[in-house]
Amino acid sequence: MTPAEFDTLFATNVRAPFFLVQGILDRLRDGGRVGHPTDIADVVSYLVSEDARWITGQILDASGGTAH
Repeated sequence: MTPAEFDTLFATNVRAPFFLVQGILDRLRDGGRVGHPTDIADVVSYLVSEDARWITGQILDASGGTAH
C-alpha cells in the first residue's frame, strides 16, 4: 500500500505541528480530510479477507485522492 499523510503521533509531533499543515493537506485530498489510521486498517482488513483473494502483486494507493 502507498498511504499518504495521516493524522498520527508522528505527523503531529515529529514532522510538524499538525494544525499548520492540516489545511493544506485537506485541500489536496478528494475526501476533504486527512486520513486516520482506521482508514488504512479498513483497507488492510479488506486485503486479508476472502473477498480480496484474486488481488495479487498490486500497489494499492490508499491516499484518499491526494494530488501528486
